Amino acid sequence: MPTEVKGAKNPEGEFLRAADVQWVTSSGYMSCVSASGKLLGGAPSAKVLEAFNKLPKDEREPGAVKVADLKPSERVIPAPPEGGLTLKVHGRFMSRDDKAQLRHAKKEDFRQIFTFMLSPNTEYMWLTKEEWQALVPANPVVGAKAEVAQSIAERMARFHLSPRRALTSEDGIIGKKEVKSATMTLIVEDGIRRMYGPEPDDVFYYLTLYNENHSQPPKPEGVDRGIVEGLYLWAPAPEGTTSHLKLLFSGTANLAAREAQTELAEHYGVGAELWSATSYKLLREEALAAERCNRLHPEDEPRVPLVTRLLASAPGPTVAVTDYMSLVPDQVARWVPGSYTVLGTDGYGRSDSRSALRRFFETDTGHVVAASLSALAAADDIEVFAVQDAYKRYDIDPDNPDPARSHL
Repeated sequence: MPTEVKGAKNPEGEFLRAADVQWVTSSGYMSCVSASGKLLGGAPSAKVLEAFNKLPKDEREPGAVKVADLKPSERVIPAPPEGGLTLKVHGRFMSRDDKAQLRHAKKEDFRQIFTFMLSPNTEYMWLTKEEWQALVPANPVVGAKAEVAQSIAERMARFHLSPRRALTSEDGIIGKKEVKSATMTLIVEDGIRRMYGPEPDDVFYYLTLYNENHSQPPKPEGVDRGIVEGLYLWAPAPEGTTSHLKLLFSGTANLAAREAQTELAEHYGVGAELWSATSYKLLREEALAAERCNRLHPEDEPRVPLVTRLLASAPGPTVAVTDYMSLVPDQVARWVPGSYTVLGTDGYGRSDSRSALRRFFETDTGHVVAASLSALAAADDIEVFAVQDAYKRYDIDPDNPDPARSHL
């Protein structure tokens, strides 16, 4: 319930004022209100349910209290723009240090700490048809860079990538003058052509932005098709290594995978190829289509799924690491040749720094190295003592509770 809604001189604003909803910000806050205008509490909870059950029976029956429908002209919250594009934005709360420089928020920045305040938050930002058409070139090229309009940059930086506005009421922590310019690298995956080309498909795409500061390496040559299809070789194994395996990563998990490749080569003589999985969903759909084709046409040469063909090109086991749950890479498990190990963030939701969370969920560099060595040891490609050495080197306790069940 944004502030302008509560202050509106229409039935919507009158309803909120009558209900005496107190905490209202520019970003909105959840309150539970009965249809008759009685404030029951904040977010849905046992207390809210208890307050509802105390209402007179005639107010609890479906349809017992009638609320007038608002006319389109009376609505304060606008409808999504026709022909618009949704951006999925990952952001973190921001604060300022003693020198007034922006930094990620810490516990001491808040009078009262909630679990969501120190972890990334997901939001959605609308672009009008005119905005996204101005942003996306007419003939988009995978990996191309486009200038972001000042108005979009301001909205994103002030109200999305820095969503502390929820705690500072009416304004973002970043002022307009501080947002001088911005660029956005587009991974198009030919979505614009499929949605708005001469023969558009009945599909939709959304663009995901991560708010994690790290060095972004250049795009390898010749990988455009792999980006669109869901998997491509990001970097070959280092030279001079003996044992070999493949490391799959997606998004920000590339940090742990890249560091693990270096550690494996330097300390254990293991050469790991790095593979970027841009869409396990697409890989699974292609593999299922291949299976169906083979089932319906047993007389023909069997089709081999793309993920199988690609990963069969190099020896050794495969280890996948993701910041999502392990079921995401698991979608292609049965088509991966050889052994397949998946590291993901299964378990109860937690709030902490990125490094601490990846350590807890066993998806950081040390655990990727250890999992790789364990897969090689299971294949009798290296000695087991190498795995034990990794436990000591990266301070890993193999008897730690399973993070997926630690809350039980």
